[in-house]
Amino acid sequence: MRYVRPREYPLNPRAPIDLLNEVVERFQYSRRTFTEEEALAAVWACGEDIRLREDPRFWEIAGCGHSHLLRLSQNSRFSLFNGANRLCCFQ
Repeated sequence: MRYVRPREYPLNPRAPIDLLNEVVERFQYSRRTFTEEEALAAVWACGEDIRLREDPRFWEIAGCGHSHLLRLSQNSRFSLFNGANRLCCFQ
């Protein structure tokens, strides 16, 4: 499985978006992938213009239009390596 590499902007790094916390809660125990439409239908219905790629907790799978949620333990925190575009977990 290949992932789409997210672009990192030094002046505006990707960070978790509070608006997507409900989506995270809904898919956190799911072992299947999902489309952006499945995940964001309720958010879009409220008039918000947001994409999963804006939040580092979601990883887009290349070529199929599906995403999955990064799984972290309760006490984990994460950060993006500068310029490497890799997500690293710290306990």
